[in-house]
Amino acid sequence: MGDVLVWLVWFVAAVGCLGSGVAVISFSNPFYSAIALIGNLASLAVLYLLLSAEFLAAAQVLVYAGAVMVMFLFVIAYLGGHADAPWAGGPTWQQVAAVSAAGAILV
Repeated sequence: MGDVLVWLVWFVAAVGCLGSGVAVISFSNPFYSAIALIGNLASLAVLYLLLSAEFLAAAQVLVYAGAVMVMFLFVIAYLGGHADAPWAGGPTWQQVAAVSAAGAILV
């Protein structure tokens, strides 16, 4: 029964980590993206606990999810979340070249 519970917690944490990671890059609002990143860091801490790395899990929650993400949220709230939109004017030749180079490296 104990192994089933460990696998269940691992599966929920892994799905939460992947889901919040996709949410970080798919939200257009930077505030929601930062909140999703906090969820990602929390699910990573659960995975660290399953690996018996208690100190690393505590540091993950306290340092990254606690301090760094609060700083990010304050900066987003201060700037209003309307920073430069990189794809607002359509792709430039540099962006097309970067995507082409990334595709060539992937191949």
